[in-house]
Amino acid sequence: MKISYINAVADMCEAAGGDVSKIVEILGIDPRIGSGGMMPGIGYGGGCLSKDVRAFTASARQLGADHAASLLRAAEKINESRTDVALTLITRALGDHPIEGARVTVWGAAFKPGT
Repeated sequence: MKISYINAVADMCEAAGGDVSKIVEILGIDPRIGSGGMMPGIGYGGGCLSKDVRAFTASARQLGADHAASLLRAAEKINESRTDVALTLITRALGDHPIEGARVTVWGAAFKPGT
């Protein structure tokens, strides 16, 4: 949830010309939220977390916890959109050059920002 939340905030900051790191700093002041895990990135991934979130969402639906299922699905959708966001940023960085055939290096791209 935190990862998807900060990625959604990063999208808003990008659209508004804001600095997501300032939002992270402000949110980090509140000990109930904290800044841990609040680094926007290419989304969460790995072998387990994505399927675990899907299973948790399905369990929420089966239990009739519709609000929880909706919230979890929203987090999944945000995470799923991160590759499109990254592609948009790459395309913008290339400017007039076509992406097809371009060689692009993305430093620090990991599903765990900071690693």
